[in-house]
Amino acid sequence: MPIHEDMQKALESYLGHHNAINAIKTFSQRTVGKAPEALTREDVPHLLDALRPMLNTLVGQDTARRILDDIRRKVLA
Repeated sequence: MPIHEDMQKALESYLGHHNAINAIKTFSQRTVGKAPEALTREDVPHLLDALRPMLNTLVGQDTARRILDDIRRKVLA
């Protein structure tokens, strides 16, 4: 599965399908200047750092940390 799809799946249960797609699209373009389909493993840490403040606000720091750790584990394993 492509990196952006793994990240999107992990976010969907917390943000919903549409919002997860938009978050990955927006943050990948703003953070690393790439379309989601072009993300590489090297881009993942930067994207996760960019997503952290939004997730902290939406789901709280503990849940955000779990989500980001889960994404990191799945995508960078």
